[in-house]
Amino acid sequence: MLEMKKLEREHMQLLLDWRTQANIQDAMLTEVNPSLENQFKWFESISSDPKKKHWLITYNSTPIGALNLDQIDCDLKKCSAGFYIGEKQYSSVGAIVLPCLYNYVFQTLGFRKIYGSVVSTNKTILKIHQLHGYREVGYLEKDIEKNGEYIDVIIVELMADVWLNKEKYKKYNAKWH
Repeated sequence: MLEMKKLEREHMQLLLDWRTQANIQDAMLTEVNPSLENQFKWFESISSDPKKKHWLITYNSTPIGALNLDQIDCDLKKCSAGFYIGEKQYSSVGAIVLPCLYNYVFQTLGFRKIYGSVVSTNKTILKIHQLHGYREVGYLEKDIEKNGEYIDVIIVELMADVWLNKEKYKKYNAKWH
C-alpha cells in the first residue's frame, strides 16, 4: 500500500541521506548543503508556509521517498510538484507515485494545473511527463549551475482535463495524511 505521510522533523536525516545521493542530486534543481542543521532550518521554513506541502512516501510501511506540492495557489487552482525515490530497490514504485499525486491534486483538491521545471538532462522524467500528458511550455537556456556547469531547464505543465481523460490511471490512489 502506498501512503503519503506528512513530513516530520524526525524524517530530516533520512531526507538528507536521500538528497545527497548522486542520482537524486543530478535530477534536482537545487544543490544540497549536506548539513543536518541546514536540513532542520529548511524543514522549519517549509512547515510554516501555506504554499507548500511535503510528504514522506511509504510503501508497505517502508519509507521510500519524498513528495511535495509547492507554489500552491488555491485561488488559481494550480501548483508545482516534485518527488524522488530515495530507496533504489523501490525505484519501480515511482511509476505509481505520480498517477496517485495527479489524482489527488485534480480529483481531491480540484486543481486545474500542475506545472514544474525539469533539468534537461533528466530524460527519464521528461519521458514520463510526456506519457502522462504534460506539455513543454518553456525552455530556459543555461538556467542553473550544477557541478560547475550551466544546465538548461524545461518548463512543463499538466492540465486537469488532459489527465482526467486518461482512463487507465484513474485506479491509482494512495492514502494521504
